[in-house]
Amino acid sequence: MTSLPDSIISVFLEKRQCVLTDTEVNNALVNQGISCNVEDIRRHVQLLSPGLFQLINNANERVTIRVEPKIEICGEFLNNNCKPKGKQCDRLHICRHFQGNCPSQNCGFPHDFSTGYNRKIIAENHCQYVNPILLIKLLRLKKSSSRPPASRLSRTRGSQSSRRGRGYGHSHGRGRSFSNHATSRNSIVQKDDPNRQVDVSFPSSSLAKQMDMEMIEILLNLHDIKIEDKFNENENEYFRRVTIQLGRIDDVEKLLSSPVINHHGIDIKFKHTNQIIDRTRFLLKTSINNVQDKIISSRMELYISTLIKNNSISKISDLSTSTEQIILVHCNRDIDFDGVRQAYKSKQELSGKHLTLNQVYECDALEVHYNDTNKSITVEDLKIIFESAWNDIFAFNFPTNNCAEIEFINTQAFKRWISTVEQIQIKFQITINPILDSVDENNDTESISSTHAAPSTIDTCSIASNGFDDRSRQTTIKLRPDWVLIATHPKFKLEYKEFIHNELSGEIDIHDDEVTYSGSFPQHIHGMKNNVTLQEKTNNFMRNFAFRTFYKLESRNIEILRANAATVAFNRIIDNDYMIATKVLEMPGFVRKLFAKNNQHHQQEQPYLKTNTQSNN
Repeated sequence: MTSLPDSIISVFLEKRQCVLTDTEVNNALVNQGISCNVEDIRRHVQLLSPGLFQLINNANERVTIRVEPKIEICGEFLNNNCKPKGKQCDRLHICRHFQGNCPSQNCGFPHDFSTGYNRKIIAENHCQYVNPILLIKLLRLKKSSSRPPASRLSRTRGSQSSRRGRGYGHSHGRGRSFSNHATSRNSIVQKDDPNRQVDVSFPSSSLAKQMDMEMIEILLNLHDIKIEDKFNENENEYFRRVTIQLGRIDDVEKLLSSPVINHHGIDIKFKHTNQIIDRTRFLLKTSINNVQDKIISSRMELYISTLIKNNSISKISDLSTSTEQIILVHCNRDIDFDGVRQAYKSKQELSGKHLTLNQVYECDALEVHYNDTNKSITVEDLKIIFESAWNDIFAFNFPTNNCAEIEFINTQAFKRWISTVEQIQIKFQITINPILDSVDENNDTESISSTHAAPSTIDTCSIASNGFDDRSRQTTIKLRPDWVLIATHPKFKLEYKEFIHNELSGEIDIHDDEVTYSGSFPQHIHGMKNNVTLQEKTNNFMRNFAFRTFYKLESRNIEILRANAATVAFNRIIDNDYMIATKVLEMPGFVRKLFAKNNQHHQQEQPYLKTNTQSNN
């Protein structure tokens, strides 16, 4: 019989989602005939936290469950490139065919967690009773969720030998290392030649039944352009997409000089299959345990200067997640990447952390969602938001009901539209995040979306050269009465301010029970509201404190309170009844100090209920 934790994981896998509410998970299991309730879901997910999940309390008394595993699969292990920071790698070493169908009968790579460090890692994260195959599937789902999904129509690009394209981690097609297409453009014909490939997009069969590839081939023949081959024919609710290979390289530029053909009101659009490597930007990445574990900005900036030497930095943007520090460097002039790689090879570690260096492709796609997390986004919404650039939209898709991914016909169209992103975000109350593809030394591609970006401690610039600056916002929340006790205490107030600054990089002002934050916020994949983010961070800080209420204190006790006012917060409720608060570890010792044995029986102590759930304010 399948355990409830395994069933919970299966819901995320079946829905291909990394964020669900407790109610959504419970409903899915009940529909499968599994007897459970929301409290059961919360309890079992909590047991798997923080190893696999993160729980977030919402104002509507629901709980959001995020797949945020601390367990990782070592990508370098299979290539014999695993070089752990310590004595042993802290990631799982497994066969790439762990989920089954391994072609080798005597495979030397691990297929279970029964021995060695795999067993230790699983046990430390309380996952020893989770089905191993489900666990690996969940880890791979989370990893793939940071890239454009494989089913996304707008990301399946390239020839048959290069069909992986953007986001698939393949060395051909979209993602191949052709710098600004500066490859040989002679007329020698090669089979599966990416330089002669173009992506085609046109309405789905439900929207334009009369249009198909045969019609498109005839239309191109009228322009003396011959199609030699076709690959990757895909269709979703809105678009059909196919990669075509033309007979001559010259035909590519000829076709893309006017990339839209309108036939009887139906737009057929064309764009380069090959992405263009950005000559002015690159990424630096390293693993981190938490936000406080990041390499400090001044050290990182100095290191970057040693890489780019005579070039100058235009912007440094922090795209970090909770487990990875990601820095995007934008230079004022074209980068000498040979020189950068040479300097990088001479020093690949900083603050004891191994850094990886990646080039990036020019951006031509973005994600958009409403700031109101309960508001879905529709095609009609997109037509209004992108009204000025609708003809330049190559394709779009809806990974979730409240999120849309938009691909432009080329990078020039993307830059034109994005130049007004500030006004558009304010006008429509939306958040716009670019989708950025990086290239590693082996020319594998992966996608990084700034939806996972943490606030920058270096600069709050965006990752696109023509926009995405994090807007400075003011957000106000109301504190609970017990939190006010901490936030107005001279010592704890400074600690609270420092904590919020370290977490979000902005500053807070405290006035009675109101906290006002000024600065940028991280951009969440499901549009978490800024006040919820601030409330959550405040809640995390307040977990460090214990609260008690004491009744009928004597003057001696009150004198002890006042004598310890530097490290204890207290407030008179009425008469000689007081609420007190101090650090969790210091509370037992202070209570013993407050009540000497000879007069302890005179005091009536009632513990103040400390609940660290988010306030409904």
